[in-house]
Amino acid sequence: MEKVILVKNSQNKKGESCLIATFFLYLGILINKLKIKVMKREKRVYENGYWGKISYWSTLLETAVREQNTKGAVLCGEKLSYFTNKQKELVK
Repeated sequence: MEKVILVKNSQNKKGESCLIATFFLYLGILINKLKIKVMKREKRVYENGYWGKISYWSTLLETAVREQNTKGAVLCGEKLSYFTNKQKELVK
């Protein structure tokens, strides 16, 4: 989390301090940053399971094997394993 240091701003025409306005400006920025972090943490819920992802990565794995693409096959295998395990957890 960022540190906010309030410094007294210059005086306006009436001689009043702009410190309160600066505080609320920084407060607004911090609130927006916290909202973004919370939004990023929300997980997607796959109501229909992971079958679409499993099918997608299976197709890519078949293509990688057919083309003898070792790196692609390893990546697709890892993704396929991940989503298969997620589907198992979802069914439990």
